[in-house]
Amino acid sequence: MLREIRTLDPNALVIILTGFGTEERERQARKLGAAEFLDKSLVLDTLGATLDRVLTRIGRTMMVDERRQFPRFLIQFPISFLRDGVMIGDGTGCDLSAGGCTVASQTNVRTGDHVELQLYLLDHQELPTPLMVEIAAVRWTIQQQCGLEFISLPSGDKKRLLQYVETLQTTSP
Repeated sequence: MLREIRTLDPNALVIILTGFGTEERERQARKLGAAEFLDKSLVLDTLGATLDRVLTRIGRTMMVDERRQFPRFLIQFPISFLRDGVMIGDGTGCDLSAGGCTVASQTNVRTGDHVELQLYLLDHQELPTPLMVEIAAVRWTIQQQCGLEFISLPSGDKKRLLQYVETLQTTSP
């Protein structure tokens, strides 16, 4: 079955759960790229821990790939999630770049979702006006964090964001 999955999607995340596990079958599965190999006699806690471990590993890989695309800056700023102009949650943004950010939030979003955002960048103004991201794609989610890619910003807000990031570049060590 794993060979068939690899013909359809060579990068698919696969966890083998079997009642007929042997060391040889595990070796073959890992050679074909299985993320984990579990015996059906496991306790439910083992499955949960395995899923957490695999998803965290995948999330970290995606974060590294995303960081390579744009210079990123570790700052904190308030952020709000909206759908069709209605607020669905908020959180704290960090790891900002001109192309996106990481957000710590309990907002219920999934990889592939598209949301609108309000970013309140702290640039020493008493009442900063938020930047509006009209479309942001949720690139990854792990443990109450998500990685967002900015797809569509109004031109004025895009200019403000780029100026803000330039300011961070010139002031960071």
